[in-house]
Amino acid sequence: MDKDKEQIQQTLINRPTVVGQNDISPEEIAIIKSHNDDTLLNEQLQSSKTDIETLESVFLSMALSNDKYDFSKIEMALRFANDAHAGVFRKTGQPYISHPLSVAIILIKELKMDTDTVCAALLHDVIEDTNYTYSDIKRNFGTDVANLVDGVTKIEKLPFMDRAEIQEESTRKLFLAISKDIRVMFIKVADRLHNIRTLQFFKEEKKRRIALETMYVYASLADRLGMHAIKEELEDHALAYLDPYAYEEIEAFLALKKLLDVSCLATQIQSARRNRLGKKT
Repeated sequence: MDKDKEQIQQTLINRPTVVGQNDISPEEIAIIKSHNDDTLLNEQLQSSKTDIETLESVFLSMALSNDKYDFSKIEMALRFANDAHAGVFRKTGQPYISHPLSVAIILIKELKMDTDTVCAALLHDVIEDTNYTYSDIKRNFGTDVANLVDGVTKIEKLPFMDRAEIQEESTRKLFLAISKDIRVMFIKVADRLHNIRTLQFFKEEKKRRIALETMYVYASLADRLGMHAIKEELEDHALAYLDPYAYEEIEAFLALKKLLDVSCLATQIQSARRNRLGKKT
């Protein structure tokens, strides 16, 4: 990422000075921002080193900026989950709340889910991992949220299947059989996406088990639900643990492609500059 930014910056530095060395047009700024904004945010959100204050700030700003969300309900769910998981830490070293918070961010940013789904994502481990019950969730957040959390909890209790068993089963029918609400599947896929993003902190045996399940269950489920970008990311992360040599070869190819894309970006910037200069003459 740093090399990409250096190349873009060098392109701007080397521009002819006809309109001024630092006279960057709105068109050029838009090109640069479209290349960098989502990438930088995604890198920050996916990093296991991102502090909890940053995650919470990003999450709340996303919820507050969209009128379709019941911000007060979402904020209450965040506080409830934070209290429920107080004193518990993930293997990453982060407070446990960083996990449900990251899952909720995925559901807002990438899947545009509704208020109750976001609340359920924040609370999805509360019944399984704390002393709070289904009744507690229902009393505070309503039946829909409680049912969503309960559905995710039931999926967590499913036994792991090996590759042969997975191929013989219809994962869609299996999951839908224990859930009356399709939103449970979206929460579970987002949950798995964040877990596999931080899988490096687990023991080797668990890494492989989770990677296998991700590749043959969750990637397939994401594809069936129309979450194609998430499906591809799940497969990428799983492959890194199941076949690291193949993964490294693919990474090398993509790195080369990225360099070519940056070169194309530089060309777009120069083209925008020439077009602007042409309009001034």
